[in-house]
Amino acid sequence: MSDKFDIAGIKTKIESNENDTFQYMSDDELLKMIEDVESEGLVQAPANIKSEVLKKIDTENLKNHQKKKTVEFYRYSARVVFAIAAALLLLVISPGFISETKEIPTKEEVTAVRQKDFIISNVENIFNEMGGFIK
Repeated sequence: MSDKFDIAGIKTKIESNENDTFQYMSDDELLKMIEDVESEGLVQAPANIKSEVLKKIDTENLKNHQKKKTVEFYRYSARVVFAIAAALLLLVISPGFISETKEIPTKEEVTAVRQKDFIISNVENIFNEMGGFIK
């Protein structure tokens, strides 16, 4: 097996299959890669790969965080809108309840009712005391 392992060919294969399911290397390709690594050593990764990976992770986390915050904002907005709608509904309905209540009595009417109640309670007390002696 004098053919060298072609990393560029595998890279284009992987890029073309990014949206498809991952395809494993054939046995021949795998043996070529093993042989190449044993004879020449490992392939050096690009110098900026770490920063690119971290940058991609950060942007994905930022996008997820922004989506989460947006959803939370919409939920909060919906709750506020429903609370305002409920308050306005109560304001619209409540005048109907207030107008149906009894009229507020005047001072003279209240005084007359209290005097009657006072007289009736005194008379009842007198009869109760007398009834105790009668029995």
